[in-house]
Amino acid sequence: MELNGEVLSTIDKSIPKKSVQYLKTPLTSLVIPEKYLTKLNSLSQFAFDQAYSEFSDAKPNENVYRTEFNDLVQSYWKNDQPNGPGKIIYDKEEFYYEGYIKSGEPYKKGRLLTKNLEVYEGDFKSNRLNVEGTYIDNEGLTITGTFLNGLIQGQGEEKWTNGTHYSGNYINGVKSGKGMLLWENSNKAKEEKYEGEFVDNLFEGLGTYHWGTQKNYTGEWKKGMMDGEGVFSWKDGRVFKGKFHEDKKHGYGELEWSDGRNWKGNWKDDKQEGLGYLKNANGEVQIGLWEDGKRIKWITEQEAKEFEKK
Repeated sequence: MELNGEVLSTIDKSIPKKSVQYLKTPLTSLVIPEKYLTKLNSLSQFAFDQAYSEFSDAKPNENVYRTEFNDLVQSYWKNDQPNGPGKIIYDKEEFYYEGYIKSGEPYKKGRLLTKNLEVYEGDFKSNRLNVEGTYIDNEGLTITGTFLNGLIQGQGEEKWTNGTHYSGNYINGVKSGKGMLLWENSNKAKEEKYEGEFVDNLFEGLGTYHWGTQKNYTGEWKKGMMDGEGVFSWKDGRVFKGKFHEDKKHGYGELEWSDGRNWKGNWKDDKQEGLGYLKNANGEVQIGLWEDGKRIKWITEQEAKEFEKK
């Protein structure tokens, strides 16, 4: 199944580090665009509550400076550069930043808003989209972890407003590696959960899926579907062990019932197909031919051997 797609696909992720020069004539005020003000009013007020030693002798400066890249900066000042608490409006209003600034770049605690009003908040590192913290989109999705050029990397957590929750590994903004995806439900008997491997946001590799307390599957997955060897079990005690293809029993498999009965044979598109062996609760075995999930006839052992030779 398709899961949440790549984060921030509308943003240019490749942002080179700038060698900034500040134009000599400062502006007198920083006018924050209305769209950013509206978004900021929906968030808690940013707290400049850190005492970083590198800013201990920085001086307040109410002026607004325009860089050669057309960014607008208002900040404390040190060594002829913005250093300390401040704000930045980036060229063409692509981003708005409030937080601590070092040599003109976001530094440690800060908050960044994108032109699409997505929010990054946390500790910034050398680049406006390198953050250790939290990303929030416009639908309320939150992702917490380490972001490089705007994309989460390594271990992280993802939460939706409907209670769905992912915890696990990411590569370039998508779920890849081991993880757990939980669809919360107030009725725990109906709560669904997958634990296992992901590739490009899809179940891929080995994993276990629980459909509440009703049934579960452990085995191989491909492109989000049960595919390969696996074991499927039901609450009533039935267990299927065998091959799957695109979420269906397909190939050789064995179905067992809690009373001791079992069926061994081939499956096609989730139904018994071809030669099969049915053992009843007393241990007696009958051999038959099945088509589209229905038994056509019983056959002898000799007939079964002849059938297998075909």
